[in-house]
Amino acid sequence: MRVSTEEQATEGFSLAAQQERCHQFIESQGWEYDGEYIDDGHSAKNLNRPAMQQLIRDVKEKQFDILVVYRLDRLVRSVVDLHHLVQLFDEKGIMFKSVTEVFDTTNAMGRFFYNLGWRNGPMGT
Repeated sequence: MRVSTEEQATEGFSLAAQQERCHQFIESQGWEYDGEYIDDGHSAKNLNRPAMQQLIRDVKEKQFDILVVYRLDRLVRSVVDLHHLVQLFDEKGIMFKSVTEVFDTTNAMGRFFYNLGWRNGPMGT
C-alpha cells in the first residue's frame, strides 16, 4: 500500500481504504493474510522506498506466496520496475494480483495477458 499525497488520501486511496479492500479480497479468495508493506508519503517513481526494499528482501527469501495490491500504481509507476519485480516474483514462484484491475499472475490467463502486454509494448504506466 502506498499514498504519496494528501489528495490521494482524500479521494479514496487512503491507506485505510486500500487496506480494507485488500483484506476483503484476500478473505474472499480463502487466502491467509500474512502482513503488509506500507510506503506512506513516498512516490512510486522508483523502487527506493523503505517498504519496497523490505518487500524485495522478503521476495528473495520467499516469505510469502502471493502479493496483493489495491492498484498497480500503488506498487510501481514504471513499466521497467514492474517487469523487474514480476521477473523476481517468477524466480521465487510468487504470484501477483491487483484487487481493482485485471493484472493477475495467479492464473494462466492472467500470465498470458501480462506476457502479451509486455511483448507488445508498455502497459499503462
